[in-house]
Amino acid sequence: MKVYRPGMECTGLVPAGVLKDWNAVFVGHEPADFVRVDVERPEEKCCAGVWSVEAGEFDLTYGSTEFVTILRGRLIVSQGGESHELSPGDAFFTCKGETVHWKVLEPVTKAFIALD
Repeated sequence: MKVYRPGMECTGLVPAGVLKDWNAVFVGHEPADFVRVDVERPEEKCCAGVWSVEAGEFDLTYGSTEFVTILRGRLIVSQGGESHELSPGDAFFTCKGETVHWKVLEPVTKAFIALD
């Protein structure tokens, strides 16, 4: 079992390159992103862990279906004319192939489970 709590310090993250891998479209600079995969189950096509990104703005087309809980930071996510400001403890779900606009107001760390 792995427990994630809002505000927790997350160590052991390494440069991720998820934004480049998923062909994010940036508004302005390209923020750096970092990851720590805590569980990887290729036979079940799922993984879970922690991902962080510096402040910035971008459109991200998801390469997997994800459930996310914000642990640190603040951002606005937008899709289809709806916008939501998220902070620690908030969660959202998105399906593979959906494009979500991220406006990261403060560096964000999220816990995730991703299903392919």
